Amino acid sequence: MAERLSLTSRSRGFTFLELLAVLAILALLVGLVSPQLYGGLERERFRAALRGFAAGLRLARSAAVTDRRPVRVLVSLEEGRWWLEGEARGGGWPPGTRITDATLVWPDDGRRLGYLVFYPDGSSSGGRLILTDARGRTYAVSLDIITSRVEIDAGS
Repeated sequence: MAERLSLTSRSRGFTFLELLAVLAILALLVGLVSPQLYGGLERERFRAALRGFAAGLRLARSAAVTDRRPVRVLVSLEEGRWWLEGEARGGGWPPGTRITDATLVWPDDGRRLGYLVFYPDGSSSGGRLILTDARGRTYAVSLDIITSRVEIDAGS
């Protein structure tokens, strides 16, 4: 006949001390991993803003060629945003972003508001923006004067 195994009181589950140890280890892991996850999210938000700006430049070029008229993309250094002239389309950069250098057409001497212009033949005024995110990483958005090709280069 089969013997019945009896369970002792010590083998029925985990002790309170074991549960506390596991929770302490989990808290330590969450504390180590969460800042890295947040930094990755912040970096991707910044990159998405750069891609949105590049897409806006491409849209402006397309509109200039299609409508056979010059189209300007205005960039406000004070407000940290950009938009297509005469339209609501535009975007901005996340908080903490600095524009460290800008090669734009400057209608004012204060260099607060500049623009890039696209012409009906597909060419542009050309230009370059160098942006630094909150963690100090630098990116450059360049616009070729002849082909109007938009490039995003990740620096340091």
